[in-house]
Amino acid sequence: MKTEGLDPQSVNPCQFAGLHIKAKKVKETPAGPTAKPEAPEPSPEPPEPGTDSSNEPQESKGVIRLLQQGHFKGVADVRLRINFFDELAAIEADKVQAVTQQKLAGILESVGAVVESFLADTELTEEQTTSVLQLQETFVQSAKQPGDDPVTNLSNAFEAFVESLRNLFAPPIETQQDNVPTDDIAGEETATVTPTEEPPAEVPEPPAAPQPSTAFEKFIESLYSAFTAAKDDLVNTLSATKVLPELSEPTGNGKAYDKFLAIYNELRGIEQQDSSELA
Repeated sequence: MKTEGLDPQSVNPCQFAGLHIKAKKVKETPAGPTAKPEAPEPSPEPPEPGTDSSNEPQESKGVIRLLQQGHFKGVADVRLRINFFDELAAIEADKVQAVTQQKLAGILESVGAVVESFLADTELTEEQTTSVLQLQETFVQSAKQPGDDPVTNLSNAFEAFVESLRNLFAPPIETQQDNVPTDDIAGEETATVTPTEEPPAEVPEPPAAPQPSTAFEKFIESLYSAFTAAKDDLVNTLSATKVLPELSEPTGNGKAYDKFLAIYNELRGIEQQDSSELA
């Protein structure tokens, strides 16, 4: 049997090499659909400096804490108090409100005990007793009203309470009116009055207003004593709960310090005594 084959001399070497390369490519190509290589995920870009705000609250709290501890001095102290004025004011308002509410209960209790003792030991009419209790309730509601200055608001409410009590128990002032006869004679000529050498009669002074009873005065004194002691306790407690220490003295640049101090005082509602020094 004659075997047919390729004659190496009749085959172009370049054609043979091309067939070999083509066969190699077919062998290496996997069967089935061609899988596209996945594109690599882009690496996250680092955040630009100053754009990450996640740490701002923590940093602010840190600066405020250092301010409260008195770490900053001079111009830096004043400037930071200006920059964080709203945050510091909110912290102070929360503390003042908490202390005031706590101490106010004791003040109202002290005043109420004095009123209760007065009503129990003094003979009053039912109408007077009701009026005293109504005035006390008005004082309580006024004292609980929020205000910028709780101590002043409380003092004003108490003074109004005492004044109303004085008006309630002050005895009426009796005035004497002289019966002056009137002449209704028509056409009568006015008589000529001849001046006399006698001096004119002195006009009598009006009678002094009657004073409240001794029991009432003791009641008012007891009210003032109880209220003053409780209010002083409130003032001392508020002074001990300051948010910031005393403002530091200027170090070096006094003019810059004075200018920032003027801005800070304006925010706090404090008028500058001598504005010419700030120029």
